[in-house]
Amino acid sequence: MNLAGELRWMRARWAAREPVRNVRTDWFPAPPTPWGDHAWCSGVHAADLWSRGALDWGWVWVAHSACWDPGEGDGVGQVLYSDDPVLRRDPRQLQAIAAAVWAERELAAPAPGRASLRTWARGEQPDVGPERVPRDLCEGRVAWSAPLVVWRRVLPGGFLRHGLLPIVRPPMHDLPSVCFAPREFWAPELLGRWSSPV
Repeated sequence: MNLAGELRWMRARWAAREPVRNVRTDWFPAPPTPWGDHAWCSGVHAADLWSRGALDWGWVWVAHSACWDPGEGDGVGQVLYSDDPVLRRDPRQLQAIAAAVWAERELAAPAPGRASLRTWARGEQPDVGPERVPRDLCEGRVAWSAPLVVWRRVLPGGFLRHGLLPIVRPPMHDLPSVCFAPREFWAPELLGRWSSPV
């Protein structure tokens, strides 16, 4: 499994995308979809992500439990991603960061700067955008956590089979959420793994 090579393939394909695109509800839950009136999912936000978003690996560290099984409803979650070249080469290292962030839910009181992460881990949804993961939770690496809608129609099979998948995220962390990369930008090897029976 050459995750660095897959990311290069996907980023090259993303860089060659058409410059302007009408917002399509098959990749981003913008109006008139059920999530379309939420700040995370506005049409302007979708257009911004399409025009200047970057494709990267992301690790879904928390999501509604129903999103991990076939079904109809969509849900929300949080995804980790990184600017760090080490984590880009081997994004499986995000799993250890995810475990450290998840463990925050057990704390009686959150440490400074991580209250919203703890709230997410406890199953609530604070209205916050991308935030830097505290350095002590990621061994000094640079990692971010951001909300996203688990939009089933983007996912092969319609549900989360794994935490690691390609996302489109704001390069400057200045938009309210991230989203799954449209399926046409997924590497063939990744699609093959994702579509295999679990």
